[in-house]
Amino acid sequence: MSASAYEVQVEHSFVWMRTAGPMSLHKLYIRIDTNLATGTDVDYLVSSIEFGMSHCTFGNLASRR
Repeated sequence: MSASAYEVQVEHSFVWMRTAGPMSLHKLYIRIDTNLATGTDVDYLVSSIEFGMSHCTFGNLASRR
C-alpha cells in the first residue's frame, strides 16, 4: 500500500470516529456500490495497534439475507 493510500484510510477513520451528535444518530462508515447476493456477509477488522492502542474491533459491515 502506498503512503498516500494509507493516509487516506487513516484520515477516513479519524473523520468517522468523531462524535455524531445525538446518540440516536448512526453514522455510515463506508458505502458499498456493488450489488451483494442474498446470503453474502461482509466483515471488517479494525486494528487500533497502528494508533498506539492494544485491541482490535471486529464487526459485520453488511449482511444481506
